[in-house]
Parts: sequence; C-alpha cells; structure tokens
Amino acid sequence: MWDFPDEPPSLVRIGLEPAGTTTTVMLKHEGIDDPVSYTAGWHVHLDFLAHYAEGNPRSLEHFWNDYETLLRRNDTSA
Repeated sequence: MWDFPDEPPSLVRIGLEPAGTTTTVMLKHEGIDDPVSYTAGWHVHLDFLAHYAEGNPRSLEHFWNDYETLLRRNDTSA
C-alpha cells in the first residue's frame, strides 16, 4: 500500500527477477489517476537503489535535485 500525504492510497508492487548475474527490478504503481506524474520520482528512487546495490550509495541531499532535473528535462510545455 502506498500512502503519501495529500494523495489517495494506491498500490505499489515491486518484483525481483534473476537475469544472469544481475537482477531485474519491476515496479508497478496501481490506482493512481496520472501515472506519468510519478515517473520522475520512481526513476530517482530506482537510480538511488541501483547506486546502493553497486556499493556506491548516493547522499539523500541529491534526491530532490535529481528529481527536479528530471522534471525540467521531461517538461513538454516549454
């Protein structure tokens, strides 16, 4: 269950699948009105997870900067 302030509850499913010497992470976020609006956030979360798994964790200080950078990069209204 995904329960974030000021948002209706939704469901997040995360799966792991062996892929040779690596693992594939699958994420599905259900029950949201605009799935695209969550793309940048999940991208940054999974990027941080990948860095952690590789033994190179990133500081949380970078999270919001990375998120805002992705939002600007994906802004199609400009």
